[in-house]
Amino acid sequence: MTICIAGMHRSGTSMITRLLNLCGLYLGPKTELSPAALDNEAGFWENSRFVRLNEDVLAQLGGAWDLPPAVTEGWELRDQMIPLRNDAAGLIRRFSPYEIWGWKDPRNSITLPFWKRLIPDLKLLVCLRNPLEVAQSLHQRSYASQAFSLNLWLTYNQRLLSSTKPAERVVTHYNAYFYNAQAELLRVLSLLKIPASSKTIAKACTTISKRLRHSIFTTQGLSEIKIPCDVLECYMRMCGEAGAI
Repeated sequence: MTICIAGMHRSGTSMITRLLNLCGLYLGPKTELSPAALDNEAGFWENSRFVRLNEDVLAQLGGAWDLPPAVTEGWELRDQMIPLRNDAAGLIRRFSPYEIWGWKDPRNSITLPFWKRLIPDLKLLVCLRNPLEVAQSLHQRSYASQAFSLNLWLTYNQRLLSSTKPAERVVTHYNAYFYNAQAELLRVLSLLKIPASSKTIAKACTTISKRLRHSIFTTQGLSEIKIPCDVLECYMRMCGEAGAI
């Protein structure tokens, strides 16, 4: 079973991936996992090989993580993608001995069709966070404007929604891990069919640090600040899939 973890940057993808890792999800050799950094003190939990491939795919399309390329349906089958598909297939084969494995990279939100062609039964976990919290976090990290961040948030999540049907994805909200982490982690694990004991789940949840959460906005705050209607509409739709938050 293979799990792809996606979601807009600064949406809790690292924290949630760490929780799944502690509950049995294999992410690859430790030597391939990106080290912690000032803007992610608890670690990224990203396999650098998958990240590099995603970056190469985006570059081949004339884009990058902060400049999602405009694409047409079937872009992943273009001839120019053949070398990258071969590289990805080789990487995937390295994980074949592992029963439950996966990888996390926010860029998966844009490159998902590429990976679905290679792994037809791929399971998708979407990490969702209030768009204003994402915008604030990006501003603190790289001085991005709120307008830029909200537009990027919308693009990432719209691409995820358009690339999958509701039955093909599990949406988990970042907020849920600060109210009832064990219940949310149990829900996610059950939907992804990852077996884990209640003791394992409880121990994993002790790694959640409220200290590393710097921005908090409510749904009401979105209306008060009058963010773009399409951002609010997309967020509310995804909250509906995420369950209790």
